[in-house]
Amino acid sequence: MKKNEVRHGNLVIYGGHQTTIDEKEIIHFIRFPDKYEPIPLTDEWLLKFGFEKLDIDLYKIDNEYFILFFNETYYIADEDWQNKKRIIGKGLIYVHQLQNLYFALTGEELTIK
Repeated sequence: MKKNEVRHGNLVIYGGHQTTIDEKEIIHFIRFPDKYEPIPLTDEWLLKFGFEKLDIDLYKIDNEYFILFFNETYYIADEDWQNKKRIIGKGLIYVHQLQNLYFALTGEELTIK
């Protein structure tokens, strides 16, 4: 993982266990980023974060943002999700990427419900 990918509140794997990056953990991460692993984004994670499954490859949260799954990658889109031009950001394959993009779009943390 790159140092500039992770921020306070992100969920990652350290020592084989899930951990949340906090003030203490961020210092350790900056010094030893190779000891941390990203968490693969899965359907289960979307449900943990409060997304509602609408279809086999479609989820929504807050009636505003949608997650689409195709080509083994998740994409976040706005309410006009059927128009492929409305996809926001690049493909997401890790939990921390979704957390960071959601925060950038809403100003709120994406947390486990």
